[in-house]
Amino acid sequence: MDKTSLPQIRTVSCNEFINMVKRITETTPISPFLSVNWMHAWSQMVPDAIYYCVYIRDEAIGGFALRQTKTVRYGIYKCQLFLHRAGQQVRDQVWIEENDVICLPEYRKQVWQALLASFKQSSSDELIVAMSYELADIDYTGFKLEQELTSPSYARTLEASYANIDNLLAAFSRNTRSQIKRAIKKLPRGVELANAKNSQHAFDMLDWAALHHQKRWHDSGFLNPTFVEFHQRVIRFGVVNDSVRLLQFSVGEQVAAVYYYFLQNKRVYFYLGAVNYDSFDDKHKIGLVAHCYAMSYFAGLGYKIYDFLAGEARYKASLSNIQTEQHMYVVSKPKLKLAVINALKSIKQIITRK
Repeated sequence: MDKTSLPQIRTVSCNEFINMVKRITETTPISPFLSVNWMHAWSQMVPDAIYYCVYIRDEAIGGFALRQTKTVRYGIYKCQLFLHRAGQQVRDQVWIEENDVICLPEYRKQVWQALLASFKQSSSDELIVAMSYELADIDYTGFKLEQELTSPSYARTLEASYANIDNLLAAFSRNTRSQIKRAIKKLPRGVELANAKNSQHAFDMLDWAALHHQKRWHDSGFLNPTFVEFHQRVIRFGVVNDSVRLLQFSVGEQVAAVYYYFLQNKRVYFYLGAVNYDSFDDKHKIGLVAHCYAMSYFAGLGYKIYDFLAGEARYKASLSNIQTEQHMYVVSKPKLKLAVINALKSIKQIITRK
């Protein structure tokens, strides 16, 4: 394909967009948050999104999906475009990470330029991209780029020898290793691990996780029906094509924890977990112990990275040997309206501090 040809941007149907994603992922490893499974579930949740494909000589090289919202700040209307998000808490609680355009890697710059061109031609004042790794090598000439939010992202490299959990524990710091060993000794029985064999088994595990997650977190996504329906869709297809895995950790007859993962290109993404704090207290450190058994399990299957994703947490830091950052980016047009809104926002913050 001729990279010097000018790309063309076309709005397309949802089905055309999903088919483009399928073709891209046949040859290109892609984040699970941009996969066919995720995008199909997202399109069902956000039916008013607008889909774009980018072509060179009638061959699709990538694309993206946007949704526009309008808000009123200080009596002034502000329009925002969201990349692969809805711009509404009830639907964005599914929480996309590693957000980016979807494309063949050698055409990333061209697809980003197509996205920025679409934003420029729109009536929107801002383009929101979140959460995303650093947007390097993108030309933002004519726009203002700000990092609205930054979060650490943690991961652990896995080795084949970690299939023996003692070898895994030996890779941690002395303090972390001793904590985990003490916790395992205090358990009344050994830890047994089972993975969901089919969609119904996975849904049963998800129901268990929902019950215990809500007990622990007052703002649990499981209190949001939109969140639950979204992940039921992701799991229904993901278990079949082995891009999703739910693991159940048991101690004797008691279920101790359920963890929900995405699998992609020998990388394991820990998306969500729930722990049985009714039967196990802090001295058992079930969450920490479950992660260790999961790491050992996935190492035995040949996976190379155990990714905790974004979010500050002590347990992530203690189990990881890789730390990066993900960001929420705001791309804005040079408009007087935004300058006025930002000035009023600053004045309000000063008054509030006083």
